[in-house]
Amino acid sequence: MLVSNITGRFLLDTPWLSLIYFLLGAKCKLSSNFKGFIREFDLFYVETHATLDYPLTQARSFVSWEDMDVGPTMIFKKIRIGKKSVVRGMLCPGVVVGQRCVVEPLTVLPEDAVIPDKHGVVGNPGILTNKPRKVHYYGWGLAGIFKTIWLFVELFVFYSLARASVYLTNQWYVYRVLFWG
Repeated sequence: MLVSNITGRFLLDTPWLSLIYFLLGAKCKLSSNFKGFIREFDLFYVETHATLDYPLTQARSFVSWEDMDVGPTMIFKKIRIGKKSVVRGMLCPGVVVGQRCVVEPLTVLPEDAVIPDKHGVVGNPGILTNKPRKVHYYGWGLAGIFKTIWLFVELFVFYSLARASVYLTNQWYVYRVLFWG
């Protein structure tokens, strides 16, 4: 939650988010592309060149009280996303998405669903389409580098405008805020 609240829009769809998840211990390749955040990142396995357009926020489910004598229980299951797959819909716990699959927007894959390679999934609950979809992989490395450069440009412009306003208004007591070092 810390990553999504503080630096969210600057990290989405950049190589930095993949690197952060990788360094936190997630099983994701650095070439994977995240356009949404993952809460339980240690339960996800994302392979090479996979694109996640939907925020994968849950890899857990609750067991009803009637099934257990202990009380409410949470069950955690891993989610696996194959190479060059595009996920634009919601995945429930235990889902396995094959290679070169496309999960269309507004699609919900039920718990423990397995999607074979080179198939599309549409609907709620997700239904396999017989016709395999061609997946276009667009490299995000260059765009991610430009987004990172733009972040530094924004910081520089903010700092320059703040310093110019202090100079022009002679309010030097505000000047302490501009020392970041």
